[in-house]
Amino acid sequence: MTHLFRPLFAALLWVALACIHCGPQTSTPAGPIRVGVMATLSGPNKIDITEALTWSLENINIAGGAANRPIELVYADLAKESLQDAATHFMDDPSIVAVIGPDSSSDMLAIAGKFTDGVVRKVLISPSASSADIFRIYGGRQFIWRTIESDISQVEATVVHAAAKGVGSAALITSYHVLDPINKKDSYGTFFDWFGFFAKELKLRVTSVESIDSGSACEAAVKKAIALKPDVLFVAPATVTDAICIATEAKRIWPEIRLFFSDTARIDALPEKLGALADGIEGTSFSPDPLSGFSVAYELRYDRPPPQFAANAYDALALVAYGLERSGGRGGVSLARAMGEVARGHGTPTGWDRQGMADALRLIGSGQLPNLNGATGPLEYDQEDLTEFTESTYAIWRIEAGRFVTYDHYSSRGSLRANATLSALSTFASEARSPEVRDIESQATGEAPKYHYRPAPRTGMWALIASLSSGWENYRHHADALAKYRLLRSNGVPADRIILITADDIATHPDNPDRNVIRNATNGPNVLEGAEIAYPVSGLTAKAFLDILSGRATPQYPRVLHSGPGDDVFVFLVGHANPQGIEIGRIDTKAPPRRERELAAKEFQKTVREMRAENKFRRMLIVLEGCQIGGIGAGFDVPGVLALAGATEFESSFGFNRDPKTKIWQADQFAYAFDLLAQTHRTDTLAEFYKLLYRQVAGSHVTAYNSRLFGNMYKIRLEDFIAP
Repeated sequence: MTHLFRPLFAALLWVALACIHCGPQTSTPAGPIRVGVMATLSGPNKIDITEALTWSLENINIAGGAANRPIELVYADLAKESLQDAATHFMDDPSIVAVIGPDSSSDMLAIAGKFTDGVVRKVLISPSASSADIFRIYGGRQFIWRTIESDISQVEATVVHAAAKGVGSAALITSYHVLDPINKKDSYGTFFDWFGFFAKELKLRVTSVESIDSGSACEAAVKKAIALKPDVLFVAPATVTDAICIATEAKRIWPEIRLFFSDTARIDALPEKLGALADGIEGTSFSPDPLSGFSVAYELRYDRPPPQFAANAYDALALVAYGLERSGGRGGVSLARAMGEVARGHGTPTGWDRQGMADALRLIGSGQLPNLNGATGPLEYDQEDLTEFTESTYAIWRIEAGRFVTYDHYSSRGSLRANATLSALSTFASEARSPEVRDIESQATGEAPKYHYRPAPRTGMWALIASLSSGWENYRHHADALAKYRLLRSNGVPADRIILITADDIATHPDNPDRNVIRNATNGPNVLEGAEIAYPVSGLTAKAFLDILSGRATPQYPRVLHSGPGDDVFVFLVGHANPQGIEIGRIDTKAPPRRERELAAKEFQKTVREMRAENKFRRMLIVLEGCQIGGIGAGFDVPGVLALAGATEFESSFGFNRDPKTKIWQADQFAYAFDLLAQTHRTDTLAEFYKLLYRQVAGSHVTAYNSRLFGNMYKIRLEDFIAP
């Protein structure tokens, strides 16, 4: 959902929920209120939360329960029962009003639809599933909750800690679980996606970002990750097996390497398996706020420190109980609405302990909305879409003599995000930290060097728009390209001046419910309408693409750019990229790259340089959308050329506007923001437009490459490239 419309959408949704709630209610049955718990509760990968849930349940029921009824927990151990069977059982059982769990993000994403999309809907609240995609997909739906902040915040914690310790360079290696045909990766994709963003914000030089499939060999990726000797290697493993593999190989190659792990590695098996190699390894893990007193009280009660996620599980049950007190014991829409109301409460502060929970239940029962504090700390939720924490505490640990020792804490309170009342997904790039923004600002103040490039008078324009991926799962790329074509045509650019390259089978794909319709937003216009596809991406080679761009016609590709010295040229490229280039025709993002079909950044730059020498354009604006696609723009040194990328060479691009019916992303965030702004800011200078666009994209830095050789962006207008 676009940030421009989130507040309105959230408000309308709550009105809708309130209206449903106003209908006739069935009578509330007598007896306990039953809450399901589904998690891996036994075996080597168990999540140790039963003690915390028992303690939370005890305190709730001693206080009189919720709505004057005791709560009863019904457990499903995912080590013994399949995820789908457990979810179906809980959904089909009318006595279960809400479900706590599951523990992993991949499991959460696999079953969340069961709890939100049917006639019967129930609250699902996880204490440990931390993927950013959960809120990206289900934020605003009000039935999918969690008492843990997304891994975006944990990535920030690791990078902030490193920067504070004087680290100057860093590399990252992650491991993925294969998740589903659309997303392809599991929760630890969050580290891959956000590491480059926070590193740039904190001026940490990134030397490498590598990934492996979980359970696969790690040696080659580790070797690449530490080849340039970073000050620290961050490791975000999907499993402890991956952690052991990466640590063992890194220590073998470079015994003195500094390793810093994410929370997955905080398992006793790590020091047990690594032995002496484990000493000195550092990392982060989710932690209760040390000021809450939960850790001390837990150790007094159970004679051991609280395991990871214990405080989150304690709070998950507490929040469900508070919602049930507000809803009169009813589940479904009533409970979802009630939980939203109590999560927004800012009345009398209450605590997490027995007395604090009793006070909270009493105040809610009397119609008040207290300021809730839990075992994890303040229960602060996103004030627009709810369901997502806005602050967390992380333990910073080190392994010493085979034991995990916490030596510091980090709170995401007061973090880099622009608005403390919104989730970490609303973390935007800081203009003050961007050298590219400062370069452009210097053009306005006259501090920039004089511009030696003097273009010829403008006589017209040409455009080359290309979606270079294939396959249904890359729907968003095709929609991005078609939206650019529609934008140019609506501005009056003749069809014979636009060359459009994209897949030609998306509109008729069997998974498309609307034949011959492609949209870049749910209920948006059909961006395919009126589009003239010059060439399908199938069969296209890098050489053929560069021939089309540079005006070299061939029998197979007769339509090419015939731009001359008076023509401004607009180029839009979208697809799956890497720091070295963008692959043509890529379908599966997990498949090995096919170098023979890769449009290499250096070759692309060489062709543009040759076009400049042959006087084949006046100025050229290249707009780039894709993960790590800034690598294409980073090497430009051509007068009159500006490359505008939605992500740098170590950052990810994010899907946008997910269609709830097809479960497909209909656009990319940067491309969609470009379209929206270009419709209303066509006459802005490129400097003004760039700064607007920069503020609309979360999680990556919209970057202007080669601005110093392009010309003064305060004197060049966007419409020169998107209108005749």
